[in-house]
Amino acid sequence: MTLIQTLLAERLVILVADRRLTWPDGSLADDNFTKVVVWRDGFTAAFTGISRINPRATKSTSEWIAEVLADHRLFEDGVVALQQRASERLAVLARQRPVWKDLRLAIVVTGFDFHRFPRFVMVSNFLPGGPYPTDPSKFETYSLQRMIGPDRKAVFATAGADIEPWHEGVLGRAVPRTLEQHDGITRAARIMVALQRKVADKNPRVGRDAMCIVIPRARYGMRGVFGRLNARTLHGRDINFCYFEDGAYSFKQLGPHVATGDGRAFGDFYGVADPNNLMAQGVSMRQLKTGPLIPHWATIPPDIFPGLHAPPSPSPDFPAANAEDDGPYGFGIGF
Repeated sequence: MTLIQTLLAERLVILVADRRLTWPDGSLADDNFTKVVVWRDGFTAAFTGISRINPRATKSTSEWIAEVLADHRLFEDGVVALQQRASERLAVLARQRPVWKDLRLAIVVTGFDFHRFPRFVMVSNFLPGGPYPTDPSKFETYSLQRMIGPDRKAVFATAGADIEPWHEGVLGRAVPRTLEQHDGITRAARIMVALQRKVADKNPRVGRDAMCIVIPRARYGMRGVFGRLNARTLHGRDINFCYFEDGAYSFKQLGPHVATGDGRAFGDFYGVADPNNLMAQGVSMRQLKTGPLIPHWATIPPDIFPGLHAPPSPSPDFPAANAEDDGPYGFGIGF
């Protein structure tokens, strides 16, 4: 079962998820499966549990999440749609038991809109450590009991695989402190990936490869989601991702699925560069869903999407916002 780690701070959200799929007996099915979606210019979603969500087991759960969220811009609307549509889907699969032996599914959605602090919710038909759901089609929404505020700078949440108490200590204390250090976002993400691999050492259902998404509250550059092909680095300038494969860096980036909020969704976001010539790059993606297009985000009142405007130049805030941005973008998709 996937391990999803989420760190929420006032200025950003970091989400890390593994990429492994296993069969019901625990054997490896796929070690390179995308479980993360970037939604609009403000949120990310990830799932743990059942990886196919149609009777023939041909529809990827993460692609389905992207397609559902593609038609929604507001956080509440997207969460309600996921809850209702997941209930409908799982009700169909539940009638096919025992073909579908394990129908647990949890979807984490987190990020920023017009609120000061990040939003977080889990749409799930089970609770971590709880019994197998008697009715897998019954999905509830769960929020964090303690969110960040003036007296609490950061909180963490996990979903899916169990973690040990010392992991909680690292996520609750060491990772938030690391954010304040030089290159803190990359270093914090690396700690979270290292924790994932510690869990993987004892739990074969958790993979060692990881996908990391950073959602900053204020964004100072291009709109969209971006990654780099020349390094495993992250920053606080724009929404950006990094693929942490287990082993030597191979000058490639596997990106999340994308739901734009205007009726479009994309998948199989992939980029690769020649190590000897970083200007020689290839990028590909697959369109999952098209219109009918919802009116473009520019028609929405600007307070719905804070931080989507480019700051005036020169701006006193611009250098500080880019202090952790030490290189050019590799590839990305704009909304």
